[in-house]
Amino acid sequence: MIAPLVAFVLGLGAGPQNRTVGIELVRSLPIATINTQNLKENAAPASLRFIVDTGAGMTVVDDSFIESLGLKVVGELEAIGTGGSVTTKRIESVTLDLMKEKISVPAIGTPIGGIGKLMATRIDGILGYDYFVDRIVRIDYKTKELGHLPIQWEPNLSKYARLPIDIRGRRPFVRATIILESGAEMEHSMLLDTGANESMSLPESLAEEKSMPLEESGWVGGVGGMRKGKKSRIKGVRFDTETIELKSVGIDPTTRAARNGRHEPGNIGSGLFADRELIVDYAHRAVYVSRK
Repeated sequence: MIAPLVAFVLGLGAGPQNRTVGIELVRSLPIATINTQNLKENAAPASLRFIVDTGAGMTVVDDSFIESLGLKVVGELEAIGTGGSVTTKRIESVTLDLMKEKISVPAIGTPIGGIGKLMATRIDGILGYDYFVDRIVRIDYKTKELGHLPIQWEPNLSKYARLPIDIRGRRPFVRATIILESGAEMEHSMLLDTGANESMSLPESLAEEKSMPLEESGWVGGVGGMRKGKKSRIKGVRFDTETIELKSVGIDPTTRAARNGRHEPGNIGSGLFADRELIVDYAHRAVYVSRK
């Protein structure tokens, strides 16, 4: 699983509506190439490649661009990603030229070359919470488009399954029904994380409680580094009345013991939305997944 850390920001509201830009899908992850303002006098903008990541609480820029883009560092910040914690540089703002709008978001700077190496493609940044918070953002995994919807947009619930979200720590959480291999069902809190390429992962403590068989998988990682992964088997996951079949699920090491039967949240990643649309509407505390 490619780790979370920051989600991406598109402008809607007073600006133009129904605009889209193309994205690239690399191992299921949505990547947008965006002109990023260079603060040095008379300097041309840089074309940077950002992961569009709802699971990221901040926007991230590889620290190699801090000097070349003239970005202003205003302190340090401890950040936590899939690979662990890391000390980052706080950047006052990064300005993106996206869909004919200039969008300024606070950011952090840290080396993220390891993510690109794992994905075998160049990654310059991760677009996070401050992008999504004021806009209705559409990620279309089928047509490979990123877009904005009008702020007055109303969903057709025959076309979309609606998932209420709870925003905690600048990240969106949903409730999902997981269908185990035995056919038993359980409801669990899940982080909606488009910066993770696995379809879904669950905490190891929950897998052990439910006697789910564990297998070794490949390397996973993110801003904090790399680690070996595990996986197990399930039948699928259900949102609203929409069921998505799954054969396997990633298992995340538990960093905190379950207390009073409460386990850490699981993760829903971009792999789950292949050939679907995902619409993120923080203002109305909901996300929408297109039905098949």
